[in-house]
Amino acid sequence: MTIYNRKIKRLTNNKQIIDIAKILRSTDIQDLQIDCFKAISILSKKDLVDPTAVNISIKLLQSNNPSVRRFAAFALGDMANCGLYDEICIQPLKIMASEHDKENRWSSIFALMTLTKKGVVFDGALDMFHNKLLDNFDKVTYNSAFAIGHLANVGIINENVLLPLISLLNDRNTYTRKGAAFALSSMAKKGVFHKMALNPSIGLLKDKDKFTRKYALEIVSVLEENGINNSETARTEINISDSIVQRTNIG
Repeated sequence: MTIYNRKIKRLTNNKQIIDIAKILRSTDIQDLQIDCFKAISILSKKDLVDPTAVNISIKLLQSNNPSVRRFAAFALGDMANCGLYDEICIQPLKIMASEHDKENRWSSIFALMTLTKKGVVFDGALDMFHNKLLDNFDKVTYNSAFAIGHLANVGIINENVLLPLISLLNDRNTYTRKGAAFALSSMAKKGVFHKMALNPSIGLLKDKDKFTRKYALEIVSVLEENGINNSETARTEINISDSIVQRTNIG
């Protein structure tokens, strides 16, 4: 562990976010920058943020070090989740989302997804997330699915995303299934749905993740309310009390 690691770890443990931000703004040492970004992400998850960290994080999205760019993007996403962001980060994050490095695509899409969660809408957002559903890295895929759901919640919807999302309901990755179900549920609540979502959504009523079950139930309910049903499905086997619980869980 370097002297920088020890110092940042101590400041993190003491929740001294202002001092960490000062170090980040004053150093050109890339390993130290990465440590600062990791600390900012950790403390952001505890709702401890410093507005001065945003601009330097955006600046370092242009770093020649891919790891610095990656952790800068993660830090920006985590700060945005606390409501602290500057929309000038959108363009460099969009550029990062096309990098060959899958970890950098993930971090940038995560940050952009978090902005949509906070109600930020930017040009080309839906098309970009639609395209990223086809990414070969599952962390990019499921963050894109969640972003599509957040956009749907503010009325940004395109029917072209329905079938790609439906295909993800059977994905092996838990978060991908959850993200797809969330997006389809959000769209269904806005009156945009496809009958092909019924059977895979019924299958997800037994998913191990409670929020995936909740979103799936919402999809099935909207479809059935609109006359789309399948009498041969096993929905009647779903425990009624479990379904009631899912209606009350928010996630």
